Amino acid sequence: RFSPGPRLAYVLCHTAQAILTAPRIDRTRCPSGGPSPRRQEPSIIVCCSWPITTVTNATTMSAVLERCIAAKSRAQVAPVTPPHWRREIQGDAGRYDGAFSYALPGAAKTLEIAETAASTGTKVWDCAVALARMFERHQHTSSKLAIRANERVLELGGGSGLLALALAALGADVTTTDAAPVVPHLRKTIDANADSVPRTPTVAALDWRDDVDVGAFPVVVASDVLVCVQWAEDVARVLAAVAAEARLVVVATQRRRDGVARFLEAAAVHFTVEELREDSFHPDYYHHDLQVLVLAPR
Repeated sequence: RFSPGPRLAYVLCHTAQAILTAPRIDRTRCPSGGPSPRRQEPSIIVCCSWPITTVTNATTMSAVLERCIAAKSRAQVAPVTPPHWRREIQGDAGRYDGAFSYALPGAAKTLEIAETAASTGTKVWDCAVALARMFERHQHTSSKLAIRANERVLELGGGSGLLALALAALGADVTTTDAAPVVPHLRKTIDANADSVPRTPTVAALDWRDDVDVGAFPVVVASDVLVCVQWAEDVARVLAAVAAEARLVVVATQRRRDGVARFLEAAAVHFTVEELREDSFHPDYYHHDLQVLVLAPR
């Protein structure tokens, strides 16, 4: 037991400041269809395991803590800036406010994507937005990323439905799939936006752990399906089954996702893998953490 000096008191109070100003993340486990990590509003817990025996120490701690509380109050009343397209840098309160609006290019139509925080499959993830804008950018070009009219496209992990609807707006015949618990949400979102696309995507349940019998597709896409390491080998196995003769297989992820390394190892058995360069992205929808992989059957 000892009395902390002013410097230690200062450090302790700035630890309290970090608690006050930065949301904490509850890193829950991430099973298929289960809850995703959620941001929590911070609480203030001030603990002192040492006696404060001097006026200097007490004054220092009091003054710094008062500044922390004042800064928190100012932040709460500060003007709200328009949301950036990278919504994963925001807290839940700013992200999942009921719907995500996505303006389709060249048309006065906007997709309204319903969201909930119930599951990883009922949210719009940054990868889906960036990948949709990438396909739009390459449309009507000679790029291999250009989607041909009426081309059959299979999507794994359709989740929110945004990417499937964006591809349908480009003229694709899309079949979007996800785990059975997510399918009702996915189908509801697709149906709600049916008037905005020339052909409504087909919705089907597909569990990556089961034997896959959906036939072969010329284009297969998957966005942010490597969130958890336990999914990685199953995703690679499903791709091998549905894309053995595909002309284009695209998997978008974020580099920090737990399943990326395991997926690359498993996919290398059946595919050669190329990572697209930054100039393949829409210039307004790129971030260095985004990783788009193009797989070619061996």
